[in-house]
Amino acid sequence: PMVYGICYCPLSKYEQVSKLGFADSKTLKESHRESHFQLIQSHENIAWSVRVLSPQDISWNMLKMNKYNLNAQAHDTTIQLIQQVLTQGVNVTK
Repeated sequence: PMVYGICYCPLSKYEQVSKLGFADSKTLKESHRESHFQLIQSHENIAWSVRVLSPQDISWNMLKMNKYNLNAQAHDTTIQLIQQVLTQGVNVTK
């Protein structure tokens, strides 16, 4: 599967949260990803959301008559995550 995630915090807490060492998950060892996820779940100033695209859905979208390539699927999934946060009333400014 392709997993897309969003993590956000109040701008007033950005400096504090940025010092926690978050990075693109592909650049982290599995143990670091697990400890970071535990931190995200327990930290009072961090909120998050994920979307998972199954291999079947990815393939189906790429093989149907009106092809929906992986870049477009990734783009739209990212927009959906951001839109979800905006719909919840979060004022995203940065």
